[in-house]
Parts: sequence; structure tokens; C-alpha cells
Amino acid sequence: MPVTAMCFDRWFAVIMILLGCGLSAGCTQQTAKQVPVYLARGLVYLDGEPLAGATLMFHSEAAINGPDGKPIPVPGALTKDDGSFVASTYLPGDGLPVGDFLVTVSCENRQAKPVRDEYPELLPPQYQNPAKSGLVVSISKGRNELDVIELKSLKNSGAVRVGAR
Repeated sequence: MPVTAMCFDRWFAVIMILLGCGLSAGCTQQTAKQVPVYLARGLVYLDGEPLAGATLMFHSEAAINGPDGKPIPVPGALTKDDGSFVASTYLPGDGLPVGDFLVTVSCENRQAKPVRDEYPELLPPQYQNPAKSGLVVSISKGRNELDVIELKSLKNSGAVRVGAR
């Protein structure tokens, strides 16, 4: 049974980032301004269960600029009910550029009572900080089947582990 936490506000933010890329940089029309991206997909588990509705952001360890010299958008992904995700940089599901990325994961706990109109974060704070999450993915040319990202909740906090499927 998947961990259910519907992160509609975060989905909206990721969609707006992708749309902003298309509107401001012309990403959807002018591929000459894009760096090549490659399919990257994986799974996210929380305490051994698929994590639904989580937002992943992929922070490049080295600055990546497009051919026009402008930084690329911060790639992201949203997990489905089965914990699966496909990363997006310019368009939904298009993938990630080649390189190493620090990964952050966040997910609102929609089963908890909101505080000041905001739902509390389901995951421990370390997962929202690229320097502390301990999650790194390496992208190469071609299809990238990423290792399972296994997270621990506050109640089961301990070492972060990224393991192979």
C-alpha cells in the first residue's frame, strides 16, 4: 500500500516551473537553446512503501548552462501512486542532462491537520536540503534506470540509503 500524501501545491509549482521555462526561454520551440536530456526514471519508497505525491528536485553539482549561456531550469519529478517518477527538465518526462545531481524530496502530509493553511512536511528536513539529503544520481547518455530511493520517516529515522532494484 503506498504512502498517501497528495502534494497538489508542489505539483502546481513544478508545472509552473516547466511552463515558465517554455514561456521565458522558448524551450518548447527552440531546441538550440537546450542542452541534451536523457530519460531518467526511478522509484521512491518511504519506510519500505511506495511514496505517492512526492516532489523531487535535481540540483546539478556543477552549473549547467545552455548553448545561449543561460542556466537550465532546475529539473524535477513527481511520484505516482506506485512511487515511480520520470524526471523533467524542459518538458514533462523529457529527462535530465548528463551529470551528477543532488536530489531533494518533499511531500506534504495531507492526512495531518494544516497549520496556517499549510500542511506539514511528511519527510524529515534533511531530505529538503541538497547538501544534507545524501541522495545523488548520476546521469549518462541514453536511458537511465535510477536506483530505488529509500527514505526513512521521522519515526524510523536513520541512515539514508539509495539501493539498487
